[in-house]
Amino acid sequence: MLEKLLSLISSKIITISRQQKRELVNLGIASSAKINIIPLGFDFTNILPSPSDHKKFKNIHKIPQDSKITGIIGRLTGIKNHELFIQIAERLLKKFKNVYFPIIGDGELKEYLQDIINKKGLSKNVFITGFITDLKSVYADLDVVLLTSINEGTPVAIIESMAASKLVCCTNVGGISDFIDNTVDGFYFDSLAPEPFVDLLSNWIADPSSYKEVQKQAQKKASKYFEETRLIKDIEYLYIKMCERKNR
Repeated sequence: MLEKLLSLISSKIITISRQQKRELVNLGIASSAKINIIPLGFDFTNILPSPSDHKKFKNIHKIPQDSKITGIIGRLTGIKNHELFIQIAERLLKKFKNVYFPIIGDGELKEYLQDIINKKGLSKNVFITGFITDLKSVYADLDVVLLTSINEGTPVAIIESMAASKLVCCTNVGGISDFIDNTVDGFYFDSLAPEPFVDLLSNWIADPSSYKEVQKQAQKKASKYFEETRLIKDIEYLYIKMCERKNR
């Protein structure tokens, strides 16, 4: 109700994905004509690693240099569905021993998730890092980034991962399908079950080189569509058009 009331006094409403716009229209928040889509934009220099950033994350967390790392980045809260991430890790570790699964972030479910990890006997390979400010070292050493959320807008960690040429695998929620071209520059699954993730990651572990083109296309997509100067231009254009209409 508050959103509907606010929409009445708003000249325009900005959403960050087509899916988000569809949801607002379907919920009766505002008409389609009042809503403009402007995707997020970022200064990627804050997260893109340099050669000196490599091996830092592995050294800090005592991860063997020849191992593979599949991580998840985000708040430790229910909607992020970290339990699915742990299920994926558990199944993969039955087949592959030299894979590590850092949970990067902090939040109210930290103790709960740690208890699950301990009870499953996964603490050697699955661990919670807590909040990390040095994302360059994170993106330098991660190979794959997962998103297991139940719902999302446009997840920043996935866009950053694509910009850093990482392989991304996600649940098909929120705006994911608006910016990931499935199997071309990333992967998403309609299911909230672990099996599709496990199958894909098993193939990747067996032959990482076959996914290099996907990672290359991911980097191109992020650089083209989510760069900060594009965001500034889009916002500026919207305000200019609004002022022009007002002055007519």
